[in-house]
Amino acid sequence: MAIEKLESADVILEVGTNNGIWALEMANAYPNSKVIGMDPRSVSSLSSVPSNVEYVQTNLFQPWPMATNSVDLVFQRGLGAWVTKEQMQHLIKEAIRVVKPGGYIEWVEAEAGHQRPGPIQSAFDQFMEQEYQTKGMDFNHTQSFDTMILDLAQEQSIQLELEDHATYDIPLGEWPEDAQGKQLGFINQGIQKASYRNRKSYYAHIWSMSSQDYDVAMQALLDEFDEFKSYSRFHCWQAKKPVA
Repeated sequence: MAIEKLESADVILEVGTNNGIWALEMANAYPNSKVIGMDPRSVSSLSSVPSNVEYVQTNLFQPWPMATNSVDLVFQRGLGAWVTKEQMQHLIKEAIRVVKPGGYIEWVEAEAGHQRPGPIQSAFDQFMEQEYQTKGMDFNHTQSFDTMILDLAQEQSIQLELEDHATYDIPLGEWPEDAQGKQLGFINQGIQKASYRNRKSYYAHIWSMSSQDYDVAMQALLDEFDEFKSYSRFHCWQAKKPVA
């Protein structure tokens, strides 16, 4: 993680904290840091949090409620599947604004499409690409993310240093032979399954499918993961704001 490159981090900001768990874990790992979890929704599921955690409910697509050059580490994960291209540009520009000179920004995003998909998943990915276009989102946002980061920094007259862009392939299903791969594949498949289940009413409606037919199709899709040895590809970018 980018925080390992910092000698110290007074303030850590998570953009889109969701359930607040990442911020909570970071607060426990770095008790001398103030950790801010920022999200448009209230984090209400946590009964108690460390004193160095603050959850801020705010509109992410407006100027963030923090001063310029005030954060040591900005962390953002998985928002590419939910925001438009213009909204993502705003998030990047605000991250560049609030991070301190010498501080880091870390982005983690999964490719919207799947690697080695079966025929059902391929058809589903094609449908999702059309959905992205309809909503003003970028299905292939990970392919141009490097350029977007640097271009938006230059617009602010900042020569942001993109120090690292790593990719990680995570299995879908339990097809890997090694134990760790099987465990990761089981978890990743579970996340996919939950996503399809949570959006069942929407997909079944637009595809004119009965509830039973949808369940059968989704099970066939999940079975494809093992048959075709499918996997998800994640990207991680680490950028440093130069010291003036």
